[in-house]
Amino acid sequence: MALFGTDGVRDIANIGNMRPEIVLKLGRAYGFLLKGGKERPVVVVGRDTRISGDSLTSALISGLLSSGCDVIDVGILSTPGVSFLVRELRADGGAVVSASHNPYEYNGVKFFNFLGEKLSSDEESAIEKVLDEDWVLPTGIYVGKLHKVNPKDYYIPYLLKVAKGVKLNGLKVVVDAANGALFDIAPAVFEELGAEVIRVGCEPDGININAGVGSTSTGELISAVVREEAYIGFAFDGDGDRVIMVDSRGKVADGDIILYLSASEIRPRAVVGTIMSNLGLEEVLSSMKIGLLRVPVGDRRVYEEMKKRDLPLGGEPSGHIIFRPEVYTGDGMVTALKVLSFGESLEHYIDSFPRYPQRIWNVRVKDKEKVSSSSLLKEEVDKILEAWKRSVRVILRPSGTEPVMRVMVEGKDPMLVDSIGKRLVQVIKSVDEGDA
Repeated sequence: MALFGTDGVRDIANIGNMRPEIVLKLGRAYGFLLKGGKERPVVVVGRDTRISGDSLTSALISGLLSSGCDVIDVGILSTPGVSFLVRELRADGGAVVSASHNPYEYNGVKFFNFLGEKLSSDEESAIEKVLDEDWVLPTGIYVGKLHKVNPKDYYIPYLLKVAKGVKLNGLKVVVDAANGALFDIAPAVFEELGAEVIRVGCEPDGININAGVGSTSTGELISAVVREEAYIGFAFDGDGDRVIMVDSRGKVADGDIILYLSASEIRPRAVVGTIMSNLGLEEVLSSMKIGLLRVPVGDRRVYEEMKKRDLPLGGEPSGHIIFRPEVYTGDGMVTALKVLSFGESLEHYIDSFPRYPQRIWNVRVKDKEKVSSSSLLKEEVDKILEAWKRSVRVILRPSGTEPVMRVMVEGKDPMLVDSIGKRLVQVIKSVDEGDA
């Protein structure tokens, strides 16, 4: 039974892979796998602000407890916050109930190992293989115990340590928490650093997570920065593992620009990006004699490549940025604080970034596996690449979390980029409808 996608298990809550009975099985299977190495493992569990979070977190915790694991429930906390607490509390694993940047009706589960690293594909496959196992459940004193911890007591001091030397006294900072997991922690940290915090997307109600706010919808943040004449603005996503920045003029710095700025400060021998990283990033890194290594989409893949090659910096245009050894997964707050600690002008890096025109189309389809394996679609892409040689880049991939085909076209001529993208969207729709 294939459950895991690009970033854990994800679906519409109460449908398919996100029914409580499936989530309970996931928790139980993960718990029993952990017990292969320890008699009574401890697992940290957190969640974002979605309305379905109570139900699905309860199911996950029930599965873990029934397997004989003890659980530390930290309540609402970002994905990287859970990763941090796994290490800080010396737990044996962790899990977060979240669907990241997706709309509120979605939810998901991501698992971590004892280091706070996301599980590898092999480890996820191991969970899938034993999902329906007829386990002999522990009884009596061997049933797991539930403990509760206030994550702010640990995560906020850690973030302030990362921000050592950062002073924001007298400065306005706009914080857009996407009505998600960082709605209270992010403003508190910036206020502790002396900033006057202007809040956007910091009033979660269970159904407004990522709704017109956050890292995927920066309009509200831009307006607030300009209106309030703020020093800087930060937009996080629902589970806090991404950040997009806005300078004092209201201009946006995505993950590529953040990597450009950070690489200028750190000067690594190479940066790990993805197939979606803009050619402009490759160009500016090359000018500093820094290489760019591309991997498939997903901050887990970025982290794995960084770890394999012992590199300190990597990330994605979406705002997943990883600084090793500080973090083991994308952490929006750590990224924001690291950039502030560098003391560099965000405006300079936005203005000097040689961005190549790039457009992304998200095409909803009925059968993304059918479309992605279509020989007709492959032939169309091959024709385009042959005709335009090195002047364009084309990436087609199925979303790991939604019934969507993503089309990315990049090149020097924006009209050509637009034309190629629209043609590929037509072919995708034709294949999906069975007309080709």
